[in-house]
Amino acid sequence: MALLLKKGECFLHIPKTGGSWVSVILKEQGLVHKEIGYHKHIDWTRVAFFPPIAH
Repeated sequence: MALLLKKGECFLHIPKTGGSWVSVILKEQGLVHKEIGYHKHIDWTRVAFFPPIAH
């Protein structure tokens, strides 16, 4: 699952790189605007085709 952050960045969880830990910290710090996708390891191709999200 990708995480859209509040300042417009997109975090993609890449397997075996500590992404689970990073995702938890981002959520705990209140930096996540929205989760995108349904699969934990979504790729950029799928994220790029989501409709734009107003901030």
